[in-house]
Amino acid sequence: MARIDPVAGKVLEGPYPVWSGTGGKYPEAPHLYQVDGWWYLLMSEGGTERGHAVSIARARSPRGPFEPGPANPVLTHRGTNRPIQRTGHADLVQAAHTRSPKSLWR
Repeated sequence: MARIDPVAGKVLEGPYPVWSGTGGKYPEAPHLYQVDGWWYLLMSEGGTERGHAVSIARARSPRGPFEPGPANPVLTHRGTNRPIQRTGHADLVQAAHTRSPKSLWR
C-alpha cells in the first residue's frame, strides 16, 4: 500500500506491505473497501492457472494488521471439473438483499 498524490501521481508514503494472501501463488488485484468500521481487502490468488481463487481479509485500519477470513477462499473452482477455471478477479457489491462482508467471520 502507498499513499499517493492523485494529481501529481507521486508516492507520498510507502509502499507498506499489508497482506499477501493465504499462500496461493501470484497474489494480485487487491481491492480495499471500508464497511461499517472495518477495512476489507479482497485479493485474487493463483494467477491464470488451475487453483485460482479469491480470498478476503479484514482490519480496523487500512494499514492492518489484516486477519484472513475463516472461510477463505470465498470464491474458487479448485478441485472441480467445471468448465470455467482460472478466471478473473472479484469485487464486492451491495444490494438490498445482500449481507455485509462481516457475515464471512461468523
